[in-house]
Amino acid sequence: MAACTTVFPIDHPQSPEESVVEQIHRQLRRELAWTALEPNGEPLWALVRLEAEEFLIGRWRAGQLVGVTPDEAFRVACDRSTMTQEDVDSGRLVLRVGLAVVAPAEFVEIEIEQFVGSRRPGRLPGAERSRQWSGSPRVTVSSAEGA
Repeated sequence: MAACTTVFPIDHPQSPEESVVEQIHRQLRRELAWTALEPNGEPLWALVRLEAEEFLIGRWRAGQLVGVTPDEAFRVACDRSTMTQEDVDSGRLVLRVGLAVVAPAEFVEIEIEQFVGSRRPGRLPGAERSRQWSGSPRVTVSSAEGA
């Protein structure tokens, strides 16, 4: 499977599809900010997947994602496939989302990371509330056949 990775510069004129991807990326980061206070593990990952899926179903119903079913419109991963043991031990949570913005089952992938729980490097008292999801609006285009 061929993949293409692009970073959108701030002054880059965006296509409507790029705007949707960036908007969803920002909204997911905001929607999931609460995770900074939670311990990193399977229960948190399940909640993150559920919340991301519910949010993306809303975007699909609003017509921002293409596909007859949610499975054709997006995919969500937040589990051992997105994080190494070192990530888990250091409190790094990784959410990977595939969005069909042009054609069903042809996904633009975004990755969002967050340091969670008490194992964040350089953690200062009270810093939890100011931590935000990070990750550039990096886009990888892939098709369902290669997934």
